[in-house]
Amino acid sequence: MSKNPYPIFSVSGKDQPEHLQIKIKMFIRLYSRNQAAMIADAIVQHLCALLAHNNFSEGAAQRCQYRALEMHWRCLAWNARN
Repeated sequence: MSKNPYPIFSVSGKDQPEHLQIKIKMFIRLYSRNQAAMIADAIVQHLCALLAHNNFSEGAAQRCQYRALEMHWRCLAWNARN
């Protein structure tokens, strides 16, 4: 992932799952206006943090959907860089 000079795009260790989900939605809306690799990378970071969070206790189907979204956004980030 690329270095990110903007703190808003960073993941904090104190972020709760609800906050991560809100930021993911915000970044997806932002990406729809500007297809930048930095935004796609931020979405991937936040999805990974959400999936790894101890308090994220969604069902297996929901976790699978988030994992698929993570891979989708990894591809979009790669495409945005090339």
